[in-house]
Amino acid sequence: MAGDDPRFLEGIEHFNRRDFYAAHDAWESLWLERFGEEKHFLQGLILCAVALHHYGRRNFKGARSRFRLALSRLEPYPDAYWGVNLKNFVRRMNGSLHKLLTEDNPPDLDPQRVPLLKFKPPKLP
Repeated sequence: MAGDDPRFLEGIEHFNRRDFYAAHDAWESLWLERFGEEKHFLQGLILCAVALHHYGRRNFKGARSRFRLALSRLEPYPDAYWGVNLKNFVRRMNGSLHKLLTEDNPPDLDPQRVPLLKFKPPKLP
């Protein structure tokens, strides 16, 4: 499991500080080395960060398309993966981006409404 890779944890820290572009960069370097389900999981997180970055720059079309793609990448995963509570994160992201997804001219992104990405290292056997 690469969930304890420093780049993964760095991406979480950037995301939780609302520095979505830096989160994207940290995760992308790890994404380039992964394959299969790990690669798709990382891509889902990267796409969430990119969607939020676009939304913050009022690129609503880009934000919508990236977030929808993120959801399609994260949908197949269990409730928790690599120590991330995905079920809660995706549910809260949907709530935070509801107006973006349903209104032609949504309000500006409120970074405080973006959920924190909670990481809990899995217990070793």
